[in-house]
Amino acid sequence: MTHLNDEQLELIVQGQAPPPHVVGCEHCQARLAESRAVRSRLQSAFSSIRADAGLAASVRQLVDDRPARPAPAQHPREWRAGRRLVRSLWPAMAAAAVLVIAIPLGLYLAEPKPAAAAELYELHQHALSPETDLYVHADPQELATQLEQKLGFRPAVPQLGAGMSLRGCCVVHFRNKPVGSYVVDTDRGVISVVVLTEKTDALDLGEEFGYGDRVYRATSFAECNMVAVELDGFTYCAIGEVSNEFLADLLSRLVPSEPR
Repeated sequence: MTHLNDEQLELIVQGQAPPPHVVGCEHCQARLAESRAVRSRLQSAFSSIRADAGLAASVRQLVDDRPARPAPAQHPREWRAGRRLVRSLWPAMAAAAVLVIAIPLGLYLAEPKPAAAAELYELHQHALSPETDLYVHADPQELATQLEQKLGFRPAVPQLGAGMSLRGCCVVHFRNKPVGSYVVDTDRGVISVVVLTEKTDALDLGEEFGYGDRVYRATSFAECNMVAVELDGFTYCAIGEVSNEFLADLLSRLVPSEPR
């Protein structure tokens, strides 16, 4: 079995379709998810970096202090144009200097995120997309029945608190296996509750913390927090731009669904 090399990973991250081998290879799936996570962090870093005014002034001073070469007599206009070009490039040169320093530091200092967190983040973004085919029903038991028909098991359902409502559910794929996802509207934002067959230890979803009478795991990716808990042999992971305590409170309301 030949795993993906670095060049193949880069091409897939840029949009090329993965080879069939990836479908059944957890090693390549994990490396691909990690590569996508790194690309996402780099894109965020580039979008937020701005050249500092002091650094731009320093670059300008360095350019001004260079010994001036005499301009060829036959090309005085070209020389003046070149000087104007250098001055116009000061902001870009300063920004480049910032990137040379910031990107390596970001790569070394940024906390690495597990591949599972990156993939769960993508599932949450998929659930938020208006193009996602959600099964919509106000009755949580009806949503559990729908997922049971698709997945072969009946997941627990959340008992909703004040300001919460179930938008619907959908079947998504995690590590190339079908999993269920509830989409919950709250007064603090939209939360996905993904039902996984893996144990929390196998997912490497951060550190343990206690809430109520259960033990949870918490991590984050991009702007989202993620909290996971095991219940009746399955892992339920809540994802959203809210606090870990809010996610844990929602998961604490999970109850076994009633057969229909």
